[in-house]
Amino acid sequence: MVNRELGTASWNTSRKEEETMIKMLVSIDANLASSIALRYTCQVAKNAEVDIQTIHVHESGARGLTMGSGWARRTWEKQLVEEGKKEISSLLVAESSSCPILKEPLVLSGDHDKEILQELQRGQYDLYVEGSPAPLNPRSLAKRIESRVYQQAACPVLQVPNLLTVAEVLCVIRDAPGCRCIFTTLQRLFSGIDLKVDISLSSLREAENTSFQEEDARKMAGEFGWVVRNTREFHGKTDSLVKEMKSYGLIVVALDRPTKTRNSLVEFLGELSLPTLFCWR
Repeated sequence: MVNRELGTASWNTSRKEEETMIKMLVSIDANLASSIALRYTCQVAKNAEVDIQTIHVHESGARGLTMGSGWARRTWEKQLVEEGKKEISSLLVAESSSCPILKEPLVLSGDHDKEILQELQRGQYDLYVEGSPAPLNPRSLAKRIESRVYQQAACPVLQVPNLLTVAEVLCVIRDAPGCRCIFTTLQRLFSGIDLKVDISLSSLREAENTSFQEEDARKMAGEFGWVVRNTREFHGKTDSLVKEMKSYGLIVVALDRPTKTRNSLVEFLGELSLPTLFCWR
């Protein structure tokens, strides 16, 4: 839970300090993964001042067709955008009852990651949200994290594979910079929500980072207005760890960029298949 008597953390120096609206960009397609991601995002909107902008990118090269330039290409791209609007209209109508604050989606044609990055930069968003590739596994998650969006986005990224309640949060902490990144992110995005926050320092840490202990993590959490409920220790095989963590509606981790191709934490998260918030150190 958050202690509002304590000071708040700074987040984005380019934004005015008095600005409290959280800007979220949610990528959507006409599929179940997008519906899950959108509903999960709307949970946050019920307890915080949130501006949700949905975006759909119709990839122009998806059909393997090539068009020329000029009028013919512009006409073709316009047709793709109109097709994209039709594809997602039913999704947005279906979700409007549970998330009435949704506004007109952005529908674009082009390279997905390029268009997403351009919109993130243009809109100065606080969070990018997307559904998970199906099926989510260590390989598919690693591939997505290696993508341009994850490696270049200025804001945190939330990947949502399952629709869960955002109530219990597990912060996987490996060192001091990662801890600071995690609690800064939580303070900016979830300060209006009564979260039960647990931490884990024993999971998948490098040997050189073991000097950062529970007391250090709790103290740093307090500096950003958070009170840690429990410190969890997870040991054993992946299957047993996954069962122990299923009660959490959100996992928060801090990653370096560029992210290593072989990353034990990413591999584990791929097995876990829980909503995961990635912040960048």
